[in-house]
Formats: sequence, C-alpha cells, structure tokens
Amino acid sequence: MAVWLFYLFEIKGPQWILMPQDLGYTYIFNGLNVLLGRELGVLIHPAITVSYVHAGIIYLFYLISGTGELQTHVVANAEAYSVIVSHFTTLCIAGCTGVLAWSVYRLTGQIKYAFISSMGIFLIPVFYWPLNAFGCPESFLLMLIMLLTGLSCLYVNERVSVTTFIIFSSLLGALAIGTKFISLPMLALPFFLVRGLKAKVLFSVTFFLAVAIVFSPIYLEPLAFEVFKGNMKGLIGSAQLERNAGAGNLSLAVIDQSFTALTSYPLFLSVVIVQILLLPFIRPRYFVKNFTLYNIARINVALLGTILIAIAFIALRPKVHYYVTYGCIQGVTIAFSLFLLQRRSFNIDLDQWSKKLLSSTVILVFSALVVIGILPFKKELGRLNDQRVGAIRANELISKEKGNYALITAIPSSHVTTAYEHANQTSRFYYWHEIDMLMRPNWFNYNFDGVSVWDRSRQKISFKELSHHYSKILFWMSRVQFSFNEDGTGLGGILSPRAQFKILVGHAKEHRTLEGMQGREWREILAELQGLEIASLNDNKRQGLQPNCSDLDNCYTLLPLGRGPFQPTAIALWFKYDKYVPFEAEKSRASSIHKAWRLEGMDNKGSWNPLKIVWDPKLLARDSQWVFKIDGDRKYRKFRLRGKAEKYCLMAQEGSRDWRYCREKDHLINVRIYAKPPKMPSFRILPKANYFYSKSLGNKNNPHSLISKPFWESTGPFPVLFTKKISPGDYIKSYTLGCAAQGHNGLDSTTRMPVSWKLFGLDKNGDSVLLDTQKNISPWQPSENRTFLINKRTSNIEKLVLMLEKPQLSAFARISSFLLDRSPPQKKQKIGTFSNNLIQTPFWEKAGRMPAALIVKL
Repeated sequence: MAVWLFYLFEIKGPQWILMPQDLGYTYIFNGLNVLLGRELGVLIHPAITVSYVHAGIIYLFYLISGTGELQTHVVANAEAYSVIVSHFTTLCIAGCTGVLAWSVYRLTGQIKYAFISSMGIFLIPVFYWPLNAFGCPESFLLMLIMLLTGLSCLYVNERVSVTTFIIFSSLLGALAIGTKFISLPMLALPFFLVRGLKAKVLFSVTFFLAVAIVFSPIYLEPLAFEVFKGNMKGLIGSAQLERNAGAGNLSLAVIDQSFTALTSYPLFLSVVIVQILLLPFIRPRYFVKNFTLYNIARINVALLGTILIAIAFIALRPKVHYYVTYGCIQGVTIAFSLFLLQRRSFNIDLDQWSKKLLSSTVILVFSALVVIGILPFKKELGRLNDQRVGAIRANELISKEKGNYALITAIPSSHVTTAYEHANQTSRFYYWHEIDMLMRPNWFNYNFDGVSVWDRSRQKISFKELSHHYSKILFWMSRVQFSFNEDGTGLGGILSPRAQFKILVGHAKEHRTLEGMQGREWREILAELQGLEIASLNDNKRQGLQPNCSDLDNCYTLLPLGRGPFQPTAIALWFKYDKYVPFEAEKSRASSIHKAWRLEGMDNKGSWNPLKIVWDPKLLARDSQWVFKIDGDRKYRKFRLRGKAEKYCLMAQEGSRDWRYCREKDHLINVRIYAKPPKMPSFRILPKANYFYSKSLGNKNNPHSLISKPFWESTGPFPVLFTKKISPGDYIKSYTLGCAAQGHNGLDSTTRMPVSWKLFGLDKNGDSVLLDTQKNISPWQPSENRTFLINKRTSNIEKLVLMLEKPQLSAFARISSFLLDRSPPQKKQKIGTFSNNLIQTPFWEKAGRMPAALIVKL
C-alpha cells in the first residue's frame, strides 16, 4: 500500500487537471450544488454518492482555508479542490485495502494470505491506477466493493451478526448503485452468502429501502426525475448502438465486443479462467468437516460467481475500466484458492513426491499469472508517464510562448461551446464562464462547425483569423472519440464527427518535431482542407474496396451527395498497410501513389477529364497520411479513381538500420473527395415599420437589463419561453431587445437573434394578456438595439413571458439585452369650458357665399 500510495502521489496531481476533460470539474461543482441547495446534477452514472462525498470534502476544506463566499472560493480554486479530492480518494482506497487485508487475516489466521489479498490492487492495469483515484465513480466503486468483500469475510467468520451484515451490505450496495450502475453484480455476493429464504427476502427488502433513500434527491424532484429518465433512455440507446455497430446479430456483437474488452485486460481474464479450473478441487463439500474451511470455500465460490455475473452484465456495454472495478478483489480469490489448495493437499493421501509436484504446479500457474501481469507493466507505465509529461510540457510551452502558440482542445459534447459545457448539461454547472475566464487567454476550444474555435470569453474565432495571431496551432486530443483508425473510422465501429469540416481532426506523423520542443515529438493539427466532403467510399471491414466501374479494371466511381456540379479541392486516400510507413519514407510512398492513381471528373458534356493532384505533407484528413490538393477551377458532376496494379517497394533509413517495405498492390480502404462549399443564401430584408432603432447601450451588461449575463440562450425545443419576474407598477410603454457582436463579423449573435415572437404579461393571479406580437422582422445587425412600442395599457404586471420562435439561420435563440420603459404616462391637460352657450338654438347654420361671419352680442 505504501508503494502504491507513493506511486500515485508521484504521478498524479495538478498536471491531470491541466488537460481539460469533459468531466474534469463536474463532480466538484456537483458537490458545490449540494451545499448551495441547488438541484443535484443528474448524471447517467448517476454519481449521487460521489456528489455528496465531494460536498463534504469541499465544506471541510472551505472551513479550514476558505475566504469570502463559498461559491466564489470554489470557482477560483477549482483545481486545488480537485487535487485535494484526488489525494483523499487515494488515501481512502489504501485504507479500504487495509480493511480488506485485515478481514482476510481474521478469517485465515495467516498474514501471508492477507498480504496476497492486499496486493490485489496491483492487478489493476497500471494505466488505470491514477484514473481510478481522482474522485471519479470508479474510484468509489473500488472502495465500496473492497469494504463489502471485507464485511463478507467477517460475516462468514461469525464476527458480525446476520442482522448487521444485512443492514450494512444493503447500505454499501445502495451507495454503489448510486455511484454507478455497473455495481449491480456486487449484490450477488451478500445474496449468495446469507442463508435461508427469510434472510434473502430480508436482505432484498432492506436493499430496496436503502436504494430509495439514496435516490431520493432524484425522484423527489420532478424535473430531475424527467432528466434522469431521458438519460437512461439515451444510455440504453447508446449501448444498443455499440452492440449493433459492425455486426448484424446482437448476440454475436455482444460476444465479440466483450471478448475484445476482456482480452485487453488479460490478467483479469487469466485469473478467472484459473479460478474456474481450480474450483472442482476446492469445492465447499470437501471441507464440511471443518467449519472455518467450509466458510472460506463458500465465500470463494460466491466471489467467483459475482465476478462471472459481472462479466455477463458488463457485456451489455463492455469497457476495460469497468472490469477493473471487479479486478481489485481477485487478490482475495487468489489468496483463498491458495489457502484451500494447501489445506486440501494435507488431506490427500499422496506420497511426498506427488505433494511436491502438486505444490510446484500451483506455484507455476500463479507465477504465470504474475508474469502475464508484469509483461505489459513497462509499456503501460511508459504510456502513463508520456501522458503526464505531455501535459506538463504542453503547459510549460504554452506559458512561455503565449504570443506565438495557440492551444486548441477538442472535447466531444452535444454542445458546441466550451470545454466545460458537458458538465454544464449533466451537473447543472453554473460556473462555466467563470472557469473559462481563469484559463489562459491563448487556450481555445474546437467548435464543431469545423471553421472556428471558442475563446475564453465564449466568442467565436475562425481558424484563419487565429492563424494571423499565432505562428503555430497546437491541437490537444483528450478523449478516445478523437482517436481514429487508419481508415478514418472511429473506434467501436461508431463514426466520430464526420469529415465535412473545413478543419479536420487529426494528428501529425509521430516523427514530426515542433520548434522549441528540443527535438521531442509533438502532435499538432496540420489540416485545413478548403471545402466539404461531397463523396466517399469506405470499407468497414478493412479488406479493400471492390472496384465498381463497369468498363474499367481497378476503378472506383464516386457519386457526390447533393446538387452539383462541384469544384473539387482535395482528395484523401487510406491504404490498409500504410500506417507502417515511417516518416522517412513518406515522400517516396506519396510519389508511388501519385504515379499509380489517377482522379478523373465528368463535366456537363459527359466527358471524363483528368484532374491534377499534388501531395502536400502538411495536410491531414482524420489521420489519413495521403491528402492531395486538386488544382483547377472547373466543376464536375461525378468522379472516378483509377489505379494501376503494380508492385512497389520503399526504402528508408530508420534509426540505425535500413528499412524496406514492399507490397504487391495497394489495398484501398477509404476515399474521400472535398469541394468548395456552396454560397450561403442571402438574407431576406423585410420592412422595419414595426420597430425603431434606439441608441446603443454601450455596455452589454447594462444594470437595467432583465438579462444579467452577457446573453441569454436556449436550444429549444421551440417555441421557447423566456420568463422574467418584474416589480408591479405602471404600465409598460415599450421594450427594447439588444443584439451583441459576438463571433466573426457578429454572426454568432445576429444569426441567433429571434425574428418572430410574442410577449405576454401575467398578473399576480396568473391571468395573461398578449402585449405584443412580431413576425418575420428583418435580420439583426451587430450591436443593434430595437425598441418596440406596446399599445395595451395594462398595469400590475408581475411576470413577462417572451415566447420565441426558432431563428431562421440557427438552432439556438440568443438575446443579449432586454429592457423595459415603464415611465408613467403624462397627465391629461384640462380643457377650459364656457359658462354659457352663446348659441341659443340647437345649432347655427348659414348658406350662401363664403366666408360667413357669426356675430353675437355679449
């Protein structure tokens, strides 16, 4: 445990937070929401236990060293809080390991088996050690399953009563379910151990009561419960998608992907197989005469059954780090198996030679397991250290070269704004803007429109504009969704964001160096393909595309999507074995491709014309090594790629040896063609008679605005309601809506401003009145304010409801300012009246020549 603690403290800390993760601060701010009495974030984990533990740690640290308001202190020191939680989690995992070892010692009475069980934590792959010790749900599951296993050992040793075991095992199980749903198989362990139908029913009832208490923050809040149900539907849907990806049969897909995940964790699978093979020799019935040995054999079978149930359950959504949770208790199963085998050998009537042979066989088997676990240790340790060193190096480089380098992070999320927007959705993260403002000014986030990034003030900046300010753009990938196969497809058969982006996600060749990095490797973004993907061919099986031209051999026809003709700008090619081509041989390989392949385009007359392609080593397209620019300004309706079937060999000097690479033919597995995007439709100008321009307010955070933040924004569903309470008083004379100038040329604000809406007023009784209606007003201009008059004379309005229709050019609705004019009306002037009417008759009338004169005597 001391070695493990030292290792974890050495390799993790602030450096991990410096790589922005989509869940990096989620749990910290979810715990803050608990303390502030806000709604608990509804995660798909659901991470309820994690949030409440974080809340306790935050409160204790704030009492010790906090200054000012709690919310302000946590936001300003989010990284420090994360590091504290990380170290606290590490200590707790070490403590739970000690509790487990002590429980095994009380059961077996021998320290060596307690030591073996405590070493089970080292069966976890090295790369997951720090990842499971920074306060995430998996780290809490490690603690809970070790505590449950230790409690089970004390129960079978009659150190705790049945009632105590049922209560505490139910509570631990409920806390585990509230942490993450993959912990469900943990319940099999106490269920198997309690004896009798009455005890099993009592355990089930107690467990469901504990679950009801743990999940009460969700189902007692209607809104949170609806969100939770939606997340569960999405989780099930994604699991089904993963299962069906790459296979037509669901059962075969489950088996295939589960086997792939298990073989990625060979030590876990090996221990399970050995346990199954040893089970016939250490079954409980062989130890019925010894009560202690019988109980050890019984809990050993229960642990093995729990692990097998976990394997079957996780198969619904197999991930390696899910198996890690149950791998931590395999040290206990190894200790019990060795203990039972030793005792069984004493009872077998064998000669001395046979006993030595049996002991040697057991030692060899478990030694092989140790070797299996040690072999990948160096590789995993190097991978882990590279990630840590990379994070430190990145921040050192960016800090020193702020004026020359821009760092772009890419966080997959359903929102297109900041690196922390995912946390904003899942955990009611109110603090994204404050956190972003604390980040370095040259740190940007990749935007999924493919042409821009978001800066720390949530303003859009195009890559072209960014390149004017920085000499290099560094691209930092921090999620596996942005790791691609060599054919351009995403992992697990699920396509990552498609390649129709102008700036394509990729990484540089491994041997490219970056100036200022002292010759060390650095991955960067190099691609800027001017266009959209219009045509593609892809072989998901990676065996090689089949020619589809009717009149030519080794020819591939590509039909563009959408209306043509198109002006092509680039073509990207993927070949099956080209990922083994080293950097030194790239130029030669590109030359061989250029000679062997020819791209042709069909014009409006039906003629095929050869296109000139030029290889540019600086261009990438989703990890493709071979991206060729297409020169020319002609447009085409259809394309075909023709290749020659000829052998080629490449030679290069790789390190201290000569490298040679020969192939009989090219195995083409992916082709994509890019073209210039079509022109955007012009804005429709409508009359402006229903409003008038008002003077710019200058400051977008006007204190009189009903919108206190830089802007209010919603993604729907439309029509969306913007509701605001106001103080009752005089009637509303007019209201003003303001548009900011965010994004390039202000388009980020102007395209999201509504053009159709209705304004309602509600009084204290809830009665509503329609105050104003606007329909298809003209497009907004940057930094524009428009004032709309209200003709209805209503007072005592306590709430305004602005019902917005979806903007024509965006899926978002955004308003930067909303002001009211509630000045009281001018009093009516009194009109003087005469005391007596000088016309005595009902009326005076005159006919004849005009003008006529009315003469009266006073």
